[in-house]
Amino acid sequence: MRPLTFIVKPFCLLMFACIISACNSQQLVQDVSPEVFQELLENEVILLDVRTSNEIAQGFIKDASPLDFYDADFERKLGLIQSDKPILVYCKSGGRSSSAAKMLTEMGHQEVYNLEGGFLAWSRTGARIETQGIPPTKKTASLSEKSFQTLLEDHEFVLLNFSTEWCLPCRKMVPVLSSLESDLASKMRFSTIDMDRNPDIAEKFKVRSIPTILVLKDGLELFRSVGFVEYEVLYNRLLEILNE
Repeated sequence: MRPLTFIVKPFCLLMFACIISACNSQQLVQDVSPEVFQELLENEVILLDVRTSNEIAQGFIKDASPLDFYDADFERKLGLIQSDKPILVYCKSGGRSSSAAKMLTEMGHQEVYNLEGGFLAWSRTGARIETQGIPPTKKTASLSEKSFQTLLEDHEFVLLNFSTEWCLPCRKMVPVLSSLESDLASKMRFSTIDMDRNPDIAEKFKVRSIPTILVLKDGLELFRSVGFVEYEVLYNRLLEILNE
């Protein structure tokens, strides 16, 4: 009987550990009502709409980043979301967003909220619905290794803006970077790198989240910033780099 007891106990402990681990993983995703969801939106969060473009065209929640759950590249794109901010996810009725939320926790996100009942429940509360959003960023072409290397060789200082068309924080960075380029064009070259079209360049610099700003001097990284940055903060930091 002893050998059997010796075998069973470790097995039971292993099963117990697995159950606890699974419970902890599930607890990371919090299903919340439209009312709580709306309160959470008053904080600094990232909001994901995982419906199709046709569904979004009928209306969406303000400041949502559209990321189609049925996109063949959905999981890779989901992996680009910043992991240091709370994530709020919604779809039409809550099914797809629940799956997306679980994927986010498996990727390491610690605070993920799923809208119970989805956009349908949100609509029934009479909450605000948007029909026009921030215009998409200008589409950027893929860069060949040769053209990218030429960019670095021809300019001492280069600012690389790693972004995607669907990322709302990336879109919000567009006017900031446009102003910075106008003010610093004579001292620094600005270039936008679309993460979806240039994965090799993103991998070269180990860029894992969007938006990410890199400043290079003679091809070497001097500065990195992840997430939205106010104009004055970034402008002052760039001046410091240029004057060092």
